[in-house]
Amino acid sequence: WSNYHGALIPDEAPHKEIALTRQEERYLLSQSRAYFLRWTSNWDCNRVTEFWYVIKDRLTGMADYLSNTRRYVKRGLRSFRVDKVLPGEIAQKGYEVYSRAFRSYETHLRPVPEPEFKAGFEKGNSGADLWAVYTGEEMVAYAVNYIRGDMCEYASMKFHPDYLKDACSFALIHTMNEFYLD
Repeated sequence: WSNYHGALIPDEAPHKEIALTRQEERYLLSQSRAYFLRWTSNWDCNRVTEFWYVIKDRLTGMADYLSNTRRYVKRGLRSFRVDKVLPGEIAQKGYEVYSRAFRSYETHLRPVPEPEFKAGFEKGNSGADLWAVYTGEEMVAYAVNYIRGDMCEYASMKFHPDYLKDACSFALIHTMNEFYLD
């Protein structure tokens, strides 16, 4: 289990059923000091819910994208370099991306201070796959993905808002999709 902004979430794939007794729930909350537990149940139900996942289980090539999407992917790939990176890379160069992205959100939450951000990545980030997007040597986006069994969860992505118009998000997601679904 991991504490994510006050919510305790399982370190399991979202389609894995979680069955806790009230006693186990209370114990987890008391040990973590989280406000609440959150997990997914009824994974593949046939009704509209308030929380959902996007499932991508097949490789789609450029020809499968709409022409407008192809244009943005190509623009992003021309403008940026996307690399799989080690945790230290994001610890060293990612805080500016994180803080600028956070400032663009409408939220009552505050960004974590830079030392806490760095420490989170320097400790290894719990076996996550990490990706970064660069223009020259400047990091403009990053992603944190968790491989759990036969699935990959795109857990967190941060984009420097000044580079979104140049399609850094399209380059990142397209590159990761090619890597994981290949």
